Amino acid sequence: MFIFIPVLVVAIVGGAVAAIKFGVISNPLTNKSTPSPVVNPSPQEEAASQSPLEGTTPTVEQSSATTPDEQRAADIEFIANTLDNYYIQNVAYPKSSSSGFLVHINNQMSPCKELILNSFLVTCPQDPAGEPAFYSYRSNGNYYELTAKLDDPSCRYANATFDGKTCIYSKSSLLTPAERNKERVSDLYSVFRAVEAYAMAEGNIYGSYPPASSYDDLTNYLIGETRFINKLPKDPLGGVYNYIVVTGTGGQSSSICTSANCTTYVLSAFFEDSIDNSQYLGTDFDGNFFGVSCDDPTYCIAQGPAI
Repeated sequence: MFIFIPVLVVAIVGGAVAAIKFGVISNPLTNKSTPSPVVNPSPQEEAASQSPLEGTTPTVEQSSATTPDEQRAADIEFIANTLDNYYIQNVAYPKSSSSGFLVHINNQMSPCKELILNSFLVTCPQDPAGEPAFYSYRSNGNYYELTAKLDDPSCRYANATFDGKTCIYSKSSLLTPAERNKERVSDLYSVFRAVEAYAMAEGNIYGSYPPASSYDDLTNYLIGETRFINKLPKDPLGGVYNYIVVTGTGGQSSSICTSANCTTYVLSAFFEDSIDNSQYLGTDFDGNFFGVSCDDPTYCIAQGPAI
């Protein structure tokens, strides 16, 4: 009987110390609980806690991609994220080889060819079922669409739609008309700030605006050693942005400026008018400016005494 008492006491004391150490009970000397150590999950474990069924953004690193459909969703999301990174660097997406049609993708085809060449990818993800299953892609440089065929007959995945025969998982960069118009406004104001910086720059002895013959010609004045802007933005659907610059103070005294003392300019973008654009078109410049109509639904920014 007396032989086992010390052992029991040691066990109880040891257990109490361990309980205090790991925060199970309060420390009687401090009346505080020792916090349990925090173990941060790895990125793979954290990603695995999410599922594309719940509208999350899966990636190929997710260990939860245990079914072919989960892997397909993860692959498409991963390629889409990689394309977004490519766009940030190049201000364009890799163009597909076919005019508007979805094409099979592999290491030798767009977009993977360009993504691998520019070190965004090591190899192109492929459908886990193998040939003849495939992933598809199309892009005109301004937008892209990625698709994969799923096995799931209920088509319950986020970003998946049923076309009557097949469940298609898709990812697209296409914006809504309202979002595209907002992007056009943002584009023009980016160029507006660059044009104003050019006029105020040290070394511009005339203190005037770029004598560019067109919007695209602004590249020769705004991009270079001075880098007023990194790259001229393009219309999200491939439309036309305009830049017209004149000399003079208005009326017959004004004419298209080709060299120096360019005093007034207009930047314009054509809006998609199937939606309410009043928040933009109600405050912009309207009228006709040297052959460029700024009447709605054209959005215009104008600056200078000839307006």
